[in-house]
Amino acid sequence: MASSSTRPRLTSMFLLACVCAVGVGLIAGILLRPPQLPESLEASTMAATIPVEATQFTDERQVNVTLDVGTPAPITSPRAGTITATYCAPGEKLGSGAVIAVINDQPIALLHTKSPLWRDMEGGETGADVDALIEELTRLGYTSSETRSFDWGIAEALHRFYSDRGIEDDFDGLRLDRIIWVAEPIVTLGDCPSGIGASVQAGSELAKLQQTIQAAVIAPMPGDLRAGDRVLIIGETHVPIDATGRSTGPVTDLANEDDVIAYMASKDGKLGGKLALSAPLDVIAVPSASVFGTTDRQCIADGNRTYVVQVVASRLGSTLVEVEGKAPKTVLVNPKRDEACG
Repeated sequence: MASSSTRPRLTSMFLLACVCAVGVGLIAGILLRPPQLPESLEASTMAATIPVEATQFTDERQVNVTLDVGTPAPITSPRAGTITATYCAPGEKLGSGAVIAVINDQPIALLHTKSPLWRDMEGGETGADVDALIEELTRLGYTSSETRSFDWGIAEALHRFYSDRGIEDDFDGLRLDRIIWVAEPIVTLGDCPSGIGASVQAGSELAKLQQTIQAAVIAPMPGDLRAGDRVLIIGETHVPIDATGRSTGPVTDLANEDDVIAYMASKDGKLGGKLALSAPLDVIAVPSASVFGTTDRQCIADGNRTYVVQVVASRLGSTLVEVEGKAPKTVLVNPKRDEACG
């Protein structure tokens, strides 16, 4: 029989054991409890649909480009003599009316007309070349005459054209040894074979025009291209391209692009560009798991209905699809695989 002095001690030990048991239970409960997800993550894992992203698809591809160029046309001297000054420099652009060289201290000017200038004119001449000369002098601001012949008013306008460029004349009309006819209002020089001090004959080359671009060609053409009209993009210039990779539209603007200028100046340069659909497709980006159906027919769903789609590309875990009709605002993340497509 326990003495009365030991009863309080036993009671205290019993109470301590109970407290320890409760503490161990609490700790075990905390450790074994599943971790609590953040509210945002918990909500997202329970979400059945997500918003779709509307975007455009151009099927853009990097391509190698070659340019078909024509033979550079020469600019030849209209007279014999010694070049005492030249304004020729590769890549320089000169407009109609610009002086390209000085021979025996006499400036030689470029002059563009729609019809080639093939004869001297003294007065009374008529014809397509006269009409073209009057039109160009009007464009340059030297006359506003509506005459159809080389009369005194046109001779006076031509005299002022000469005078502004330091070209000597005695109101004796158009002289072909004072000007060089060019086919375009602005020409780009490609080469300058005759420098200051060179002796030239009538017909000697003073300069060569820059080679003109006649066509752009993509080789090889990429495979698995989305059907549709395409353009070649170099810098800011867009050029229509056919199915074989050859340009079908104007290519003259390519000559203004820095990459093309460098390519033209190089003997073995390489030129890159981008091939893209000329009219981008309106598509939506959806999770890859949202697309279901068969190889021949694929769909997405928003929980209310299904939408027939055509897969056009994949990117970073999402799929770009073109929807038949109006696209949904949301899409099921994991639709039932046995759900009817369309």
